[in-house]
Amino acid sequence: MSNKVCLLTNALTHKLMILLSTLTLRGPLGFPIGLPFCGFPKSVCISVNSVVCHGIPSSSILQPGDLVNVDVTVINEEGWHGDTSKSWVIGTDYNLEDFEYGDIERMSEAERLSIATRECMFWGISVVKPGVNVKRIGERIQECADEWGYSLVREYSGHGIGQRFHEGPRILHYKNDEIDVVMEPGLVITIEPMMNQFKRDIVALEDQWTIVTKDGGLSCQWEHTVLVTEDGVEILTLRDGEMWPTKVLESFNN
Repeated sequence: MSNKVCLLTNALTHKLMILLSTLTLRGPLGFPIGLPFCGFPKSVCISVNSVVCHGIPSSSILQPGDLVNVDVTVINEEGWHGDTSKSWVIGTDYNLEDFEYGDIERMSEAERLSIATRECMFWGISVVKPGVNVKRIGERIQECADEWGYSLVREYSGHGIGQRFHEGPRILHYKNDEIDVVMEPGLVITIEPMMNQFKRDIVALEDQWTIVTKDGGLSCQWEHTVLVTEDGVEILTLRDGEMWPTKVLESFNN
């Protein structure tokens, strides 16, 4: 496959969204939420390198080493929403979801940032269970980000999700005392940290949708929709064959 991959636009983007929807929302077949959503001109967000979120698909050509995030939201026939995103590094030799930590030093900055962001997301998921305050999610993600030496974007958050795309409570991805909600069985939320290579500061481009790092550094996001069960958590958008990071899984099982 060529290293030059054209970002999908218009009808092609819509077809990609339909394909992804069958993979990201369990249960009845999902389909994209109606367009335009709050004025967003496409049906999927594609954010590249320094774009933090809400990247608008275009005809730009991807290059080897680019860090790319695809963020999709679907709604099934019963009216329930699912929200998920995944990041890739173009042309990488590593499986960034199943790797040896000993390889970290040989990886590019984009590869390390993607691994770190995904790990932080799963650390946040690992604390989800009845009786735990949602503040603990952000606290655990912050601990992970600090260990990696990256910064967390604070302007955007996870959220409750159901028959409306955005519901309460807000899920902050950093240590905070702002949201005081204790999780109960049946609560469905998104956990979607955005992590920057350098400083956390962000700016909006002229289109008022595309958000980029202020210093031009890389940014990465991973996201899952999760359900608080009677005794823990279920990841509703877990992809077939997707595994928890080894370090998180070992801690989660202890």
